[in-house]
Amino acid sequence: MELRLGLTELVMGVLFLILAILYLNYPQNVLLSLFCLIPIITGIFGLKGYYHKIIYLAIITVILVVMGIVAYYNQVYVSNIDKTEYYVQIGFGILIIASFVISTLREWDKFQALEYYDKLLAINPNDTIALNNKGVELTSQKKYEKAAKCFDKVLELDPEDTAALHNKNFIEKYHKNRTFADKFEIGPKLEITDKAGSLFLGRK
Repeated sequence: MELRLGLTELVMGVLFLILAILYLNYPQNVLLSLFCLIPIITGIFGLKGYYHKIIYLAIITVILVVMGIVAYYNQVYVSNIDKTEYYVQIGFGILIIASFVISTLREWDKFQALEYYDKLLAINPNDTIALNNKGVELTSQKKYEKAAKCFDKVLELDPEDTAALHNKNFIEKYHKNRTFADKFEIGPKLEITDKAGSLFLGRK
């Protein structure tokens, strides 16, 4: 059974928060503590399966505003800090936060897509369109073995399903001979087309 999205972020956030409180001095401990709240909140959202982007971004914005206020107070009123080094640290922190938030939102999109198909399959495990579309989503995430299992299941139910046949052959041709990953990375991007209500994988 796979761990739900968010557990890693939550654990890492809590660990770094404890380290910041115990081992760092002011003002670094305050800023790092605020920084650690971001993965903690991200982890809670993931564990709860609550992928509301607007609320999440609003919370992150509030944390960043508070961090900005603390940073401004420090550079104005704290005399024992190296201003240049301080600004460099703040800059790197902003870049890390931005990349983390963007990556999180992308992972949420992928996870939500799979959850949607899982809900459909919980209602009807033999829904060939849901199985095929889940396989397409897994392929786009480069989870080829799991995708192949989805296509195999479709073909067990309907050996003549052209979408599943095409998609399974695509994976076997380009992934098993170890050229698929290279073509996916440096060649034309994966193309997903909708034909007769079923999704097909192909290269542009």
